[in-house]
Amino acid sequence: FSEANVKAELLSEMQTVQAGTTVSVFLKQTIREGWHTYWRNPGDSGAPTKLLWDLPPGFEAGEIQWPYPERTPYGPLMNYGYEGEVLFPVQIKIPEEFKGSEVLLEAKGQWLVCADICIPEKVEVMMSITVGPTVVDDAVSDIFYQAQAQVPVPIDVISSFQVDAGKILLTLGLPAVQG
Repeated sequence: FSEANVKAELLSEMQTVQAGTTVSVFLKQTIREGWHTYWRNPGDSGAPTKLLWDLPPGFEAGEIQWPYPERTPYGPLMNYGYEGEVLFPVQIKIPEEFKGSEVLLEAKGQWLVCADICIPEKVEVMMSITVGPTVVDDAVSDIFYQAQAQVPVPIDVISSFQVDAGKILLTLGLPAVQG
């Protein structure tokens, strides 16, 4: 670590990509020991990581996908975030009409990193991926699989509530469990 408390880089699941496809990229944060960054809902204090993309025309970046956070108590407060290393998946759509020989992905990242004090940090991250027949990067594919598995999957739950005589009745329609 130099002066920053978080080292950041972009990684790609693919060594080469094709126009008209979607590629998974990951913002990797390596957080100084004793420090933490925050989840999309930071809890009682903090601020989530943000990525502001600067992409070629026609490219589209999806929202950050948030891995399960850790609980970080701080006095009477409860925060949610990450320590050590965290990978944030983001899907990037490459337009059909893209004709370049490489894809340049650039983003500005910002986050609040805290220990006993909190420090806002900003960084510019970039990477290029060669355009050609899609090739998975075997050296990192297990890391990407594990990172994607840490992202919660939404379930289709129908819910309703009623207030009756000062009591709240909550009804959840959970999907049937297949055995």
